[in-house]
Amino acid sequence: MIELPAPPRGWPQRPQGISLCMIVRDEEAFLGDALESVRGVVDEICIVDTGSTDRTVEIATAAGARVANLTWENDFSKARNASLEMATKRWILVLDADETLSPNSRELVRSLRTKPAHLTGLWIRCYNLSDDFRGTGAMSNAIVRIFPNHERLRYRNVIHEFIALDGSEAGVPAVLSPVEIVHRGYLQDVMRSRRKDERNLALSEAALERAPEDPFNWYNYATSAVLAKKPDVAVSALEKMRELNAGRIQGFIPTGLSLLANLYLNEGRNPQKAESIAREILTKTPTFANAHFTLGMALAAQRRFKEAREAFVAAIEDGKHLHEHFYVDDEVPQWKAQCEIGGTLMQEGGYDLALAWFDHALKVRPKVQPVRLNRAKCLEQLGRHDEARAELAAVWEDDRDTLGANEYLNFLLRRGMEREARAFIDAAAESLEPETRLILYGSAAALASRAGDRSAAERYLDRALAVEGIEYHRDRLRALLGHFNEGPMLELLEKEAAR
Repeated sequence: MIELPAPPRGWPQRPQGISLCMIVRDEEAFLGDALESVRGVVDEICIVDTGSTDRTVEIATAAGARVANLTWENDFSKARNASLEMATKRWILVLDADETLSPNSRELVRSLRTKPAHLTGLWIRCYNLSDDFRGTGAMSNAIVRIFPNHERLRYRNVIHEFIALDGSEAGVPAVLSPVEIVHRGYLQDVMRSRRKDERNLALSEAALERAPEDPFNWYNYATSAVLAKKPDVAVSALEKMRELNAGRIQGFIPTGLSLLANLYLNEGRNPQKAESIAREILTKTPTFANAHFTLGMALAAQRRFKEAREAFVAAIEDGKHLHEHFYVDDEVPQWKAQCEIGGTLMQEGGYDLALAWFDHALKVRPKVQPVRLNRAKCLEQLGRHDEARAELAAVWEDDRDTLGANEYLNFLLRRGMEREARAFIDAAAESLEPETRLILYGSAAALASRAGDRSAAERYLDRALAVEGIEYHRDRLRALLGHFNEGPMLELLEKEAAR
């Protein structure tokens, strides 16, 4: 049940129903799923297309949508507001093409059709699917995506736009709701195919030029810089956000500061500063899982393992408060904190206890790769080699990626199982990326040479030299074989290079 404040007596009401409002461009891969998720929930579909060249418009019209065409002007709010102008029903639901309404929210949304509307929206929870780690889940954020159809409610900002009452920086009054949507747009393949990173960075720069004193614009610029792999730019932007905010409590600030702390933590830059910022966040938002997790990571980087574990336990407890925060990594209390507790115990030699923490994490996320790999390392340290090998083999079979291949191969080599290592390379190498294939074939060549099998070594060397897409791969291979200290193989390489 969704509770909303009653409108003033005599407040005019639009016809009952829900208008789905969307903006799209070249979304044939996702749009059908989005529209199917709200079939039977919404009463009309209003779509603004900003220049599709694929089947997007065909899919939309087949689902009964009204479609308007709009020239894209690098302004998300302009396009969003054009879709709102098309709506005729009392309530508006906004979805992106790569989002779907959760099945358990369908009846909740449908129940709004007849409710009187004033100027109050609904906070919903958006779960952003993540594949940074194999087998993981989502990060979530609160956002107003359901609101009355009224001319005073319109979007603002060219990027990271939000619905606002009379253009207010504070957005629109809204109540919490249990409605959930699922977003697939931050999956790595989707990001690469759409080149969102460069687009978002350019739009964020434009927003900054218009309003350089708005800390929200600096936050958005920083998040775009992170996606574009420009960490130094992101750090400078977040420090500017911090300066302009001047200690005020705004929903995005804890998230921005948490991101800043992590940037200082990455690559061992400055764990002490990361710790300080994490503690600063917790003075204002003491149940923020991201902040406790970052604090734990910063303490672990300083080898203050007991304190780190206390912070990770606090992050697990914060799982009770996830919906209270603007943006939060839902995976932190689910498995990430448990994994890091196990990691600190491993560094202190407490493998039995670490194993228990990894098993606890795997009850929630049975296929999450980093926990499984850490568990295998624990088993190896405990002398349970057959179990460790079985775990690593299972990770490889499930994920078939470079990390899984490297961990399994390195285990075989540590155990002196060179024949099995070569058999694994024969079976796995061609399914992996070129750089990994080069390393695997070079390793196999060195192993064959060490075993006195010159013909096999030559075959592996031929395969390595045939790898495409690696510039200067002979030099890369020469360095690899030099690491194995295989003189005869280096001679073979020189002969191959002279052909």
